[in-house]
Amino acid sequence: MIAAGLLAAPGGAAAEDAALELASLSAGSWTSRDQSSAPGYDWVESETVRILTERPDGVWLYQENAVLGAGADEAPRPGAKDRPYFQVVIHLRSLGPAEVLATTYRLAGPEAASGARGIWASPGAAFDPGWIGETACMSRMQRVAEGFWQGAAGCPNTYKGAVKVDTRSIRTRGAYVNWDRGFDAAGRLVWGPATGGYVFTLKEDTG
Repeated sequence: MIAAGLLAAPGGAAAEDAALELASLSAGSWTSRDQSSAPGYDWVESETVRILTERPDGVWLYQENAVLGAGADEAPRPGAKDRPYFQVVIHLRSLGPAEVLATTYRLAGPEAASGARGIWASPGAAFDPGWIGETACMSRMQRVAEGFWQGAAGCPNTYKGAVKVDTRSIRTRGAYVNWDRGFDAAGRLVWGPATGGYVFTLKEDTG
């Protein structure tokens, strides 16, 4: 469970703008439909919304991803959006005017996962802080140009026999890339795309 009383972001309001800028690039409805015509990439949709807006300890987001199908030529699977494979809470805390610490938390359990499901689809719905579970990963995101952020991290992970996950991301206005790969103790890739990350575009921009 997340500890109470996290420190406020250093650097005052100017530094806090960094977390707000990154959050503005992260929130929205995203799709990898265009990329899913390439071998090895599913049609994934991602929903990210801001939560816990009253808290003074940085910016909080809820994200969930669902696989709609094996590719853009396939009709979306019935009820696919109701079965997300990925649900997390992300805490953005400014470290300076061009650097943000992004901490990803798992949800606290099935009840939390069920409760969080309706957040993105119901504007104004309350997110229970008790749904925030253990830390999954921490990454430093850096602004490399106006409206352009990138980051990378290695974190413990046991999915499908992995011992660690290598995660890399790029955020821009209207699109982002996320490349997560799980490796076993021998350094072998056990899950995630070998050839590059998933490319998501903002659904409002794709029609």
